[in-house]
Amino acid sequence: MKKILIPVLLAGLFTAGCASRKTDVRPIPNGAELGLADLTIRVQFYADNTVRVTKRPAGTKAPERPSFCVVQEPVSGLDIRTEDKGGSFVLRSGAASVQISKSEGQIEFLGSDGRTLISEKGG
Repeated sequence: MKKILIPVLLAGLFTAGCASRKTDVRPIPNGAELGLADLTIRVQFYADNTVRVTKRPAGTKAPERPSFCVVQEPVSGLDIRTEDKGGSFVLRSGAASVQISKSEGQIEFLGSDGRTLISEKGG
């Protein structure tokens, strides 16, 4: 009986650990909000080549303050495509992409040709 119980308990713990790493993705106009374990990341395209990214601790409310970097209003009806790539989540417009690491929340900005423009360091 003990030989059967230990593998069952280990499998249950492994499954619970994997479930806790689930990324919640909520669509917003021209983007998405991702809920990671301890971080919420909001990605919103204001135009095909302009994107605003904000990060805040999980469970906190988004601040109601304007951006000092992005001062234009979002263009409605942009064609923003999303893709879940397993370890990352990608949002694409016609001119740029934003790739977010699900494990650490690092952001990588890519041009329309897929080359990295700028990225955060991990760790």
